[in-house]
Amino acid sequence: MKNASDPGQGSNNSSETFEDRIATLLEEIDLAIKWDRPSILLAVYASEVIHNHARESLEKQIEWLGQKVTRIKVDKENFDLARFLSQFEQHEQVVFFISGLRWGGGRSRSNAYQALNMRRELFVDEKIRLVIWLNEKEASDLPHHAPDFWAFRHRVVEFPDNISKLPASSSQPDLSWRDWQVNETPVDLEAKIALRESLLAQLPISDSSLFTRTDLVYILAYLYASRQDYDKAASYLEKGLALAVHPQAASIQAKFRVALGMLYHEQYMLGKAIATFQKVIEQDPRNASAWNNLGRVFTDQGRQDSALHAFKKAIKLAPRYANAWNNLGNFHRQNAQSRDALHAYKQSARFEPQNAKPVINLAHTHLDAGQPDLAIRAYKKATRLVPANAALLNELGTIYREMNRFKDAIAAYNKAIKLDPEYVLPYAGLAACYRQLGKPDAFKKQINHARPRLEKQSVIKWAEFEAICGNNEAAFRFLKVALDQNQTTPQAVLSNPNFIGLRADPRYQKLIDGD
Repeated sequence: MKNASDPGQGSNNSSETFEDRIATLLEEIDLAIKWDRPSILLAVYASEVIHNHARESLEKQIEWLGQKVTRIKVDKENFDLARFLSQFEQHEQVVFFISGLRWGGGRSRSNAYQALNMRRELFVDEKIRLVIWLNEKEASDLPHHAPDFWAFRHRVVEFPDNISKLPASSSQPDLSWRDWQVNETPVDLEAKIALRESLLAQLPISDSSLFTRTDLVYILAYLYASRQDYDKAASYLEKGLALAVHPQAASIQAKFRVALGMLYHEQYMLGKAIATFQKVIEQDPRNASAWNNLGRVFTDQGRQDSALHAFKKAIKLAPRYANAWNNLGNFHRQNAQSRDALHAYKQSARFEPQNAKPVINLAHTHLDAGQPDLAIRAYKKATRLVPANAALLNELGTIYREMNRFKDAIAAYNKAIKLDPEYVLPYAGLAACYRQLGKPDAFKKQINHARPRLEKQSVIKWAEFEAICGNNEAAFRFLKVALDQNQTTPQAVLSNPNFIGLRADPRYQKLIDGD
């Protein structure tokens, strides 16, 4: 992510940590406040994951300076940022976070850029302080469409794809699964690794054992990746590539390269992942797995058009490809396209009927679309596929409770507790049922069961617990803390059935929007 147009003004030192780059932005903002001057900062991010993490971290530190952060998303109606921001009352006490320049409309989506160029002096005259968050395409387009505004910038800070390990989103994200071509599950990893390594050591080094060796090496890479020992996994993949050098082994080479790309993706090394998948596609344009995984990386980068093209290409090449259909469903669901998401998830479930994940995604999407009866049907199917999943039973109980089907809700919650007595959320669900049924003693009993277990939980679990209990004030308080501490993401909250009782509250959307 080199920025050749910006020598000396970008924060591009590869040795800088994530915290160093946040500190650079914060220092610029602090000086602007002290000297009562404008501040035009550009923050370039490699993926939406990094964007969310950097934005949240910087916002918290700006608030410690006594400034308010206001997030602005550019759209076709609000593309003239300088005029729009200058009309804010007391804008001198606000740092504006701007995102989505590409959505400003116009030919080549250039309206927002051209408005920046034309009204650049207004930012200075009004002493506006802003951070413009740019994905790599926007960062490339900005100096092209707005060269005069580009010259007004004070600092460019880059957040590359390998800057840090980021906190994983919790709660209920869209479910997907890695595209490893194995008949293994990530359980009893140590025993499985020991067995495969022993078998590999006993094999003779000869052409007759080549296929068996490459197969064992691939499985070992998968097992180590499941253990998150990525260096060891990569080492085995490199061994596999070295073994599969024969021209007739091109398909094996491709399988190993796709797996290597998945490893890079797992570590947020998105540039390397893209390069790896694209190399496979250059050698074999009909490799559906490479297209599918490329789409996942594009999704994380916020490159929506490219992601959609990649998923559709994978499905065109392999129409019964359940993983790609599921990823396409996730894409549509994240873009609030429920009908398309439902179709894609149904196709995924059709082509891989024993996999519960697309069925669970179906349930979540029906819930998003206000179709609780269809959601219940999907949840029931999912619980038949994975009968030992307490979280699914808890979610099913919560939907029943929201529909005032208390008998069914209580049965689902009790099944969840029987499966996992330490799982705290079903106790909250039972407590809520008994409170609504006017049974205070039963309510207190469930709360007393839950409290000792709740003490060990994260803030997001506290938020879920209070939401299920119907204590909206406490739920919003904990949820805000969880979002501030990056224990969850707005997307995960939107997808989480445990917060269904909060959705009618006006504070819910404000919290999701970061207001």
